[in-house]
Amino acid sequence: MYDIAMLARSVGADMSEEFYTAEEVADYLKISAQTVRAWIRTKKIEAVKFGRAWRITKRELQRISAE
Repeated sequence: MYDIAMLARSVGADMSEEFYTAEEVADYLKISAQTVRAWIRTKKIEAVKFGRAWRITKRELQRISAE
């Protein structure tokens, strides 16, 4: 079982913060989900793994979209 609060804190988030999937981020940025996952692998964007899926905080999405 995953401790979601601990995972959220690992990326500097709290439990009230919104998280997005790689697919949601890709749709928002109008790029492929594969590109988002590559950015996660290369540490261009910060993400946390919940189970088998990566999640990106709203704050991180705002940071990357401002670039």
